[in-house]
Amino acid sequence: MSALAPNRWPLALRVPLIVAALMVGAAMVLSQGVLHRLARDQERHLSELSAAYLDGLATALQPAAVRRDVWEAFDALDRARGRYTALQPSSALLVLPDHTVLAASQPRRFPVGSRVPPALAERAAAAVRQGAPILDEERARATLGRDLLEGEITVGRIITEVDIAPLLAERAEVRNTLLLANALLTLLFASIGFWLVRRLLRPLEQLRASAAAGGDTGRMTPLPER
Repeated sequence: MSALAPNRWPLALRVPLIVAALMVGAAMVLSQGVLHRLARDQERHLSELSAAYLDGLATALQPAAVRRDVWEAFDALDRARGRYTALQPSSALLVLPDHTVLAASQPRRFPVGSRVPPALAERAAAAVRQGAPILDEERARATLGRDLLEGEITVGRIITEVDIAPLLAERAEVRNTLLLANALLTLLFASIGFWLVRRLLRPLEQLRASAAAGGDTGRMTPLPER
């Protein structure tokens, strides 16, 4: 049997390693729970802000969508830009039922009369169906969508992209803090385990040394009184 096999390791080494492994497992479970709760709270807060933003924007854009008034839509988007700094919208569009842009807060990126990029249109449609923002963590963007209805007729759709980089940065900061705290706690408990096991095994080591010192005579050297 190899001397590197775990069952051949000294007890003073095995116990701290077991303690460290248990600490790592418990820390991973707790960290995942904390991060999941943080993400859920962030998404709920984002949904609440998004709903308030879309409510106000829908009221301002509804008449422009009905009349298909480009300048009225631009004016409503421009006035809304400074009112919702907490949400940090990066772009907002008013799209007609034929998927063409009536007005946008970034007219160079989304010219009047152009078609909405398919990927953005799909995310907006998903946001409308779910009634909640669609998050894209790779792009650090969330897509919002709200249909404008005149009676039962859809007269337009609001599409907005929101910068969620601060939310992702907060998650990363919490994750790094948890990793550091868990590493320090694991090291601390492993060190304590190593010290306790060495202390508990010290009498056995002394007994083994005393027996070895007796040699063939079988006489054991008296252990020192503690």
